[in-house]
Amino acid sequence: PGVERADIEITPTIEEPVRVAVKPLQNVTSDAELDWVGDGLANLLRDQLSSSRYAVVLSPVSWISLADGASSDAELLEKAKAAGLDYFVSGELLGDAETLLATVRVTNLRAGIDVMSQTYPDLSQSELVNSSTRIAVNIKQAMKIPRETELQSLSADFVTNNLSAYEAYIDGLQHYNRFEYEEAEKDMNTALALAPEFYI
Repeated sequence: PGVERADIEITPTIEEPVRVAVKPLQNVTSDAELDWVGDGLANLLRDQLSSSRYAVVLSPVSWISLADGASSDAELLEKAKAAGLDYFVSGELLGDAETLLATVRVTNLRAGIDVMSQTYPDLSQSELVNSSTRIAVNIKQAMKIPRETELQSLSADFVTNNLSAYEAYIDGLQHYNRFEYEEAEKDMNTALALAPEFYI
């Protein structure tokens, strides 16, 4: 009532790209060791979404600042909307270390509706990471982002083939974002020891 369709429809342009936050997928498995998978997938999605000229993606550090103090998902969505974001990407990881099920949602913050809700079942950790390009394409379609030449599958392929190195990198990135520089350096060195050609 009282909301015009034009107020909630979002058509991205190069001059006015959509503003997007990507929340790490919440690990609802019973295995805390899988937390890095949700963070790692979120980083790959951020990278792939931000490669489009039609999207501006909140950085991991800005994400931490936005999420800080939010006591519920509803409050987090309100904070994202108040920050001027157009879309919010979220989801969950279910299953166990061997077989994961990922759910991914895209919420239009202006309308307060989910414009995408998809499930990616029966995936190993490496298959899920390797699916990041397909998931990003689905997210872009939901946000009406025009297709551009895609090169992101190269980074997803490298990550899939170097999963342990990527896990160490994600741990290091989390420590770095919390200003824990010594721990971050240890994790980054572990990543480089596991995959000397690793770079992002």
